[in-house]
Amino acid sequence: MLYANDIFTLNVRRVRLLATALESDRAWFISMEPGNVWPEVTTLSSIADLDAIPPEKLEARRVTAAMRAVRDSRWKRISALVGPEKPNLDIFDPHLRGPMVAARAAKLGCSQRSLCKDLRQYWTGGQTRAALLPQLDRCGRTGMHITAGRGAKPKGDYKVFPLTSDDIQNFKHFIEKVYLKDRRVSITAAFDKMLAACYVSVDGNNEPCLKSIGARPSDRQFRHYLNVNYTKEYQKRCRLGDKEYERELAAKLGTALADCLGVGHYFEIDATIIDLWAVLEVDVRRIVGKPTLFLIVDRASGLIVGFYLGLENPSWAGARQAIYSMAGDWAALCASYGVKYNPEDWPAAGVFPKQFLADRGEMLTKASNYVADDLHIGVANLPSQAPQKKPLVECSFKLIHQTIQADAPAYDPPKEAHRRCGKHYEQDAVLTVREVGRVILLAIIAQNRKPRRSTEGLNLRQLAKGILPSPIALWNDGIVSRSGLLTRFSEEHVRTALLTKEVANVAGEGITFRNLYYTCPEGVAKDWFARARRGGFPVTVSFDLRLVDTILVHDPDGSGELFRATLTSRSEKYRGLCFSEVKYYSKLEAALQTPIANARAEAMFGFRKNIAPTITTATARYEAVKTSTSRKARRADTVNDRQTERAAERQRLASAPRPDVTAPPADVVELHAKKVKDGTNGPSLKQLMQTQRERLLNG
Repeated sequence: MLYANDIFTLNVRRVRLLATALESDRAWFISMEPGNVWPEVTTLSSIADLDAIPPEKLEARRVTAAMRAVRDSRWKRISALVGPEKPNLDIFDPHLRGPMVAARAAKLGCSQRSLCKDLRQYWTGGQTRAALLPQLDRCGRTGMHITAGRGAKPKGDYKVFPLTSDDIQNFKHFIEKVYLKDRRVSITAAFDKMLAACYVSVDGNNEPCLKSIGARPSDRQFRHYLNVNYTKEYQKRCRLGDKEYERELAAKLGTALADCLGVGHYFEIDATIIDLWAVLEVDVRRIVGKPTLFLIVDRASGLIVGFYLGLENPSWAGARQAIYSMAGDWAALCASYGVKYNPEDWPAAGVFPKQFLADRGEMLTKASNYVADDLHIGVANLPSQAPQKKPLVECSFKLIHQTIQADAPAYDPPKEAHRRCGKHYEQDAVLTVREVGRVILLAIIAQNRKPRRSTEGLNLRQLAKGILPSPIALWNDGIVSRSGLLTRFSEEHVRTALLTKEVANVAGEGITFRNLYYTCPEGVAKDWFARARRGGFPVTVSFDLRLVDTILVHDPDGSGELFRATLTSRSEKYRGLCFSEVKYYSKLEAALQTPIANARAEAMFGFRKNIAPTITTATARYEAVKTSTSRKARRADTVNDRQTERAAERQRLASAPRPDVTAPPADVVELHAKKVKDGTNGPSLKQLMQTQRERLLNG
């Protein structure tokens, strides 16, 4: 069924029903197609079973006072024709409409064309006064913003430059390729580049010169094209990048708690270099730099549940220490810093979340898989350069700095780093790293106790109960409903789970791992190393990258036992180093292999070169005197020949000159054996030695 002003389809046309006359079975409608359309008539019974088309979504328009004035003036002109209360059916008759419009135009002193235009706009717009509002969005030129010869008269003695399609292409090229691509290029600079590239002529001296005003586009035309065709957000995103825009300029239409189910759901973790200089503990005159601070913050309550302060760079090693602290002995930690321990300050001790939220830094490592695999905790690495994704931990850094900056000596504000001739605050450094840690720990305790200024984070139930918006109070209130969903781990379990795991090999020399050799009493008792001499086998080890002294060996029989292995004497020289330092020294050893091999080759080459003449001479000498005697017969008199040769050697060595001895040389007895004429040997070697000894004793 159709009603007045319904839009329906008739003969493949979209039309609007204007009025009906039941007694005469007539219905008047008007086409919604553009053009000089007029109402038409049909039988009401022919359209009675048709259905209306759902109306299009209307866009909200800003109605100004001037627009309302135009609407009222149009309605005043046509109200007498269309009927102020009920439709005037005579106006739909083309034979009666003409005289009525002519008479009304003569009475008002306006043109019939204006009245016809107002009538069509009234009928096609839904026969309401709002349909007569001027459609300013359809005014003006469409497509390219080419100058139409109109506009404000220039102030100077020149004409407005008429833009063409080529000028529009120049605008587009230098906006998209120059201005939007580089934040350093201003609008004026991009405009000047365009003029220098596209609007240059040659003067009478055949020298290039810029075209005069009126013969080239103006800066105003260039800026107008930019602002009309490129939104401010698009310009900023192109020039700054999406990440910086989202961080600095994007709208903030929500809170970080929108997807947080409660306390313990998300723990945010991040690291920063604190703005505080520290000194060496053994010599306070020497500065060691600024320590690194890791914080772990519960998103729902803002409670700082873990921290680490030390000289480790922002890395997995520091993040692991912060996670250790969550399950650690807070009483012992406070005692190590000289801070009084209060259990109420650490209500989340040992409690672990459903998921860690970190940036693409310290937790973006394969080692963080142990958090998910062994502790069953998710790790989400958020986009880089997006601190707004983890606002609680970022704000905690800021609040801690605000807490300590007024009292801590050598606090160095970040803005001083960019100030010319700024103050050197590091000269005031007096706190050691441990003392800085005590200051930070006290600041964390104060931060957890201190209520927020705003109660925006409190829900209606918490407001009704009068809960203060402090992190500790919010945690204690929220943990009641979340206690059965969270997990508590011991320090030893967390420490073992987060150690890096790799595969080592058991050999006869020990457990070989990263060019190091380890041994353990359990392995000796189980005869690992003796068995490994017949063939090695792999074992899983857990280790701390910071120290090579010990590793934990997982029993290969699958029992889950851990054995502590220490360095053997082969690797004792590396004690006290970290694995990265051992890797560095291993690279140095590997680098020495080439010169070592080269030196060995050169030494052997020199050796063979030097002995070659001797061997050649000896071989030639033998070849000159050898007989047909067998090779075995040459060893017949080896014992006697050896004694003779040894006696000759001793006599030669004893008679050799000794420049460093002033005493005259002793008499030398001829020790070589002689053969007598009868063919028998002379005195034996033992007899000759005894004779020489007696002569020396008798002087």
